[in-house]
Amino acid sequence: MANLLTSCFFLVTATFLVAGENLFDCPDPTLATQLVCDKDLSEDGFFLTVKSKEITCPDSILNSAPITCIDVRDLDSDGGSVKLVDGGLNYNQVTLQFTSKLGQGLHYNIKVYSQGA
Repeated sequence: MANLLTSCFFLVTATFLVAGENLFDCPDPTLATQLVCDKDLSEDGFFLTVKSKEITCPDSILNSAPITCIDVRDLDSDGGSVKLVDGGLNYNQVTLQFTSKLGQGLHYNIKVYSQGA
């Protein structure tokens, strides 16, 4: 009986230790010469709640240089996900959708680069 309880404990614990998701899209790092967006997303989780947030980088559509690299890092590895929903490489902006796991928060660093003049 003790072995069964121990096994259940480890199974439940392992479910909450799933690694988070990063997004790195940079076909040619030599073209990533100008940082056009550097944002931190930090929202704490709440019991039995899924957090969702959409972020556009850079904020202004005045960025005339096309995006050459996108680097999104999950700072907590808490099992959240990130997906590109609009724009991206060779566009002037990128929109990203972040979704947490149940009860977890969103803790990401977003860096977007273009090729400087």
